[in-house]
Amino acid sequence: MAFNIKDFLNEESKKEVIDDFPIKKISVKKLHPSKQNFYNIDPKEIEALKDTIELVGVQENLVVREIKEGEFAGEYEIIVGHKRHLAVSELAAEGKVTEFVPCKIDYSGNSALRELILIFTNSTQRERSDYEKMHEIQRVRELLEDYAKNNDLPGRKRDIIAGILNTSKSTISRLDNIRRHIIPEFMQEYKAGKIPTATANEIAGISDEGQQELWQQYRETGSIKKKEAAAVKQEEKPQPEAKEETQTQPEKREEKPEQIKQEEPRQEEPENIPEQEPQEETTVTVTRTQDNTDRKTLIIAGRINPNKEYNGMNIKYFMDAVTNSDLFDTEFWEKWQNPDIHQPSLLTEYAGVIETFSSGTGELCECSFNEGFTVTRQEAHQTANITSMELVELIDALIYTKVIEIKTERVDVAYWGKETARELARLSMWLTEQELAVMQDIALKLKERAGK
Repeated sequence: MAFNIKDFLNEESKKEVIDDFPIKKISVKKLHPSKQNFYNIDPKEIEALKDTIELVGVQENLVVREIKEGEFAGEYEIIVGHKRHLAVSELAAEGKVTEFVPCKIDYSGNSALRELILIFTNSTQRERSDYEKMHEIQRVRELLEDYAKNNDLPGRKRDIIAGILNTSKSTISRLDNIRRHIIPEFMQEYKAGKIPTATANEIAGISDEGQQELWQQYRETGSIKKKEAAAVKQEEKPQPEAKEETQTQPEKREEKPEQIKQEEPRQEEPENIPEQEPQEETTVTVTRTQDNTDRKTLIIAGRINPNKEYNGMNIKYFMDAVTNSDLFDTEFWEKWQNPDIHQPSLLTEYAGVIETFSSGTGELCECSFNEGFTVTRQEAHQTANITSMELVELIDALIYTKVIEIKTERVDVAYWGKETARELARLSMWLTEQELAVMQDIALKLKERAGK
């Protein structure tokens, strides 16, 4: 079942969400944008909003909270309504409308929860750039860490982030990679929408020095393609050193001619000389047993061969990369079972994704998709790569041997439909006109389907 934010809220949190907030008209001069607001504001959108507000006024309340300390103590921070605030501020400066706007004042103490709900709302109601999504991911991660101090998280953090932001975990990994590794100069171009995400992800895989050189080329040409960045990244990969093959010739031993023993005249042995005991010679024979361990076969007697190796690395690290990392989401496993989907093509969707995970031995490892699937043991400084087809074979083997079991749960649509309707009834006072129109359209479709 898809992520449902209701499951993320405990009973106390739900009470906070449905409680009424006092409404007060506040001057736009006492309202301040949130420092956490990273969304781009399109001037054209603000102009259109100004035209609407000038005609019919502010139809939807802003949501604010009181600032407790600092330079603006006693005034308010905007939680929801940054665009409306900007539009009214400009209109008021032009003398076209009053500077006071209706605001709901949020006195709830759980600011992390409130901000999570705000980001969730934005993810369902507005188009965001990948740059904005990148900051959403990081902010949600920080808020979840804060929330988890006093509450239990219902599942893996990455699954919750993907659910709140309505995106895939592979997209989260790509955007995390860009945020962590791309140099500031390229980040500004990415923010401006001049570099596609696929290209930015390739650039992020290049060293800082390599990125600076690429940046100089970009300044001269004004453009960069994904394949150009990929070529630079490929050039930076360390090439295995060629080992010199030396042939050792066996040493030739010169055969010495047999010495001819000449018989010497026999001398009489002196009397009373004790006989010497013959010396014993000990011969040690070392028998070397050949190593017959099977390191090539994948499955033996219905189980994964624990001795199997890929390019010198034991298979367990590749298994842990599949089972212990957050690399593959529910959508991936659903598609994997679909016979109409070409599995190697499905893996190409994860190109550029980098994930860290803990192996069964507790080692910190990293896995990534580029040309094939690469696993790196960070402490041991060991890296091994397998092809996409080898990964397909491994995943199928893990499913066949039941190391991975894919279970499909049927969703009781009727039950969850009733639960959602009840929840909407309790929250109906917060509906916007657009949301109401969407719900009415859904209701009409259901009536038509029911023949009513």
